[in-house]
Amino acid sequence: MLADIVVMVREILFRPLEEHVIGMRFVEGLAWISKRRLVASGSLNPSTVEYAVIDVETDGQVAGYLVDGFAWAASPDGAHAAYVGFVPHFTREEDRRPQFCIDDERHLDKSRGYRRADVHLEFTSSPLWSDDSKAVGMSAEEYGTETERVIVRRLGGKPIEFIAPPGLEGKLTARWDGQAMVIRAGKRVWRLEQGAAAFVAQ
Repeated sequence: MLADIVVMVREILFRPLEEHVIGMRFVEGLAWISKRRLVASGSLNPSTVEYAVIDVETDGQVAGYLVDGFAWAASPDGAHAAYVGFVPHFTREEDRRPQFCIDDERHLDKSRGYRRADVHLEFTSSPLWSDDSKAVGMSAEEYGTETERVIVRRLGGKPIEFIAPPGLEGKLTARWDGQAMVIRAGKRVWRLEQGAAAFVAQ
């Protein structure tokens, strides 16, 4: 036998017309986040996007998120999601207070995501998960001053914030090196080791 070719086709009716659901206007994106979970995404309005996680074995939606823009990412193991929680569409720019959320922290009736009460931060990157799915980071800028920051959140732990010192050459870049977060700007490097409470200059 030269080959055994198997073609599998499954049809999932996502929100049939007889269902009245407030959410995305139409599906704009599809992505697999695990062997049995698919995420469908689509905009509600120019600033808010819905992400719906579908179990392809049961055809049911198992999780949903309202996101500010397209800043949403599943963890590598598919068990968690990080995103910027939606901000009501007609909020004035200077009054926005976006939040860095994990899993179900941001809903219409509750909000437990990370944000600074004293500083208006705008998140400037997509969530970046560690390989072990236990921590996630995002870049941000302070509204008005454009001071750069990187925020790291460990599942079940306190957020850790790195604020760019003055006089840096170049913009901050962040990446994971195993279970450590590494930040670079020009020739300068800072590292946050697993379990550490702060970034350390290298």
